[in-house]
Amino acid sequence: MSLRTIINNILEINPQYEKSSVDSAYDFLFKNNNIQKYDTSNSAWNLYDPIIVTTWKTLKSGLLSWRVDYSRDKNFRQAQARFANGQLNNVHSHNYVELTFVLKGRIIQIIEGKEVVFHANDVYFIDSHSHYCERLMTEDSEVLFLGVSNNFFHEIMFSSEHTSQKTQFLSAIMFEKNKKYDYVSLHPKGNPAEINKLLENILLEATQRRVGSDYLLRGFTARLFILLTELYDFSINASEKRKLRNIIFKDVQNYLFKNYMNIHIDDLTNEFHYNKDYFNRLIKENTGKTYSEYVQEIRLAEAVNNLRQTSLPIEDIAHMVGYNNIGYFYKIFKENYGMTPADFRDKNK
Repeated sequence: MSLRTIINNILEINPQYEKSSVDSAYDFLFKNNNIQKYDTSNSAWNLYDPIIVTTWKTLKSGLLSWRVDYSRDKNFRQAQARFANGQLNNVHSHNYVELTFVLKGRIIQIIEGKEVVFHANDVYFIDSHSHYCERLMTEDSEVLFLGVSNNFFHEIMFSSEHTSQKTQFLSAIMFEKNKKYDYVSLHPKGNPAEINKLLENILLEATQRRVGSDYLLRGFTARLFILLTELYDFSINASEKRKLRNIIFKDVQNYLFKNYMNIHIDDLTNEFHYNKDYFNRLIKENTGKTYSEYVQEIRLAEAVNNLRQTSLPIEDIAHMVGYNNIGYFYKIFKENYGMTPADFRDKNK
């Protein structure tokens, strides 16, 4: 069952859910034991649940249908409301991170006074305490929102054993105390099928509320956040892009150091989800060498360490560092060090 099919099934038009206005429906949806207004004058919401899942659908007829599923007590609220084309929802904020997936059509957000349009397949974060509202359009659209408490977000992004420096960097630039961004948009580097499958699992667990669903929701959401940092590019400024490229290079460098014996550039593509040209450019700008030259440098440096520190046969050392052709190993060693491996060993005893 596809993600959009699940959404359409749970948001079937039902007159019993309709409210007199978008504002009253919104308050009905979010007034719950696990989420309450902490500033009623400013429509600011406080989340006590680790995760809430909100499904949203607008129609050309001017009908908005949406539903909020709460993970902790396994309940939900659903509402429908009529709206005029271009109508603004109330400006609101919240003390949690909101991650949005646009599945069909578009959604228009006014974030801290700036109007931003997100289209199908766009993904974006809105930081906690940012003020924003939706401009409702009489168009067909389908959107999925994930609300994640700050405590759970930091548990995912900073405490997981699988969290990379890249993940922590992207978290910090948006969620640090003196943050520079009210929202961050994401763009897939390839086919986001794995992300869509996770979203299907999250929505099914949230809506079916079976035994263990709260634990599965936490696990799926943690995996989702980590995969987003691996499979999507983030829209950040030039200075931070340079910092991020440095972090990615360090990750690539560490990967090469661990796998230099039997490595191909396709392995980098599979591990880091960038194309081959990206790695060639990244390595060139950080080392002045091509990918092949840099791998050769790593292999020869390891061969030198073994020549200095062990009495292993030279042929064994060549195989250990990734050279099956012994003649080629001797050739490039002499080209780089001006002597044969045996002469090098004798000179550095």
